[in-house]
Amino acid sequence: MKDYPKQHREHAGYGMVNLVQDGTGAFQGEIRLDDLHIRGSAMPRGDVQADDASGTQVLFAPGDRVVHAVVIAGSNARHRDCDADWSKTGDHPLSRGVFVGPTYMTTYEAPLKGSAYRLRETVKQ
Repeated sequence: MKDYPKQHREHAGYGMVNLVQDGTGAFQGEIRLDDLHIRGSAMPRGDVQADDASGTQVLFAPGDRVVHAVVIAGSNARHRDCDADWSKTGDHPLSRGVFVGPTYMTTYEAPLKGSAYRLRETVKQ
């Protein structure tokens, strides 16, 4: 098993991600890295629940300073509950995580908007 000491943890990684809808209407997906494999299968059910609120998410790397940030925004989300099965294997720290809560599918009427920014060096507050 790999040791992930705090000073060597990575805040991002690269892997292969696939998501396809099969002939039954279920979504089959997987995330594959060298030391992590997550598989999921989800069948949407029930009525669509409209969410007319808009939202923004800001992502940045851990540490004392913010240098780069990614901002993602969306509105008019449509949610559906799903019957789902999940599995995970590997030595990556995420493989020891716990799946919590229900699975639901969210789509948007318009594409999400996003931008990446290089910021002036600023100490996090």
